[in-house]
Amino acid sequence: MFQQLFERPHALQRQLTSPLLDDRLRYLTHRAEQGALPRTLRKSPSIF
Repeated sequence: MFQQLFERPHALQRQLTSPLLDDRLRYLTHRAEQGALPRTLRKSPSIF
């Protein structure tokens, strides 16, 4: 999921090494299944 949302290596690395990785991934997957747009999902990880 993160690889689809973040193109820049440093942004992707930040997401993959931040706390609560599994929880954030589950949340983003859930939101994507609900139809959330990628630009919305890109902003979502920052709420954690």
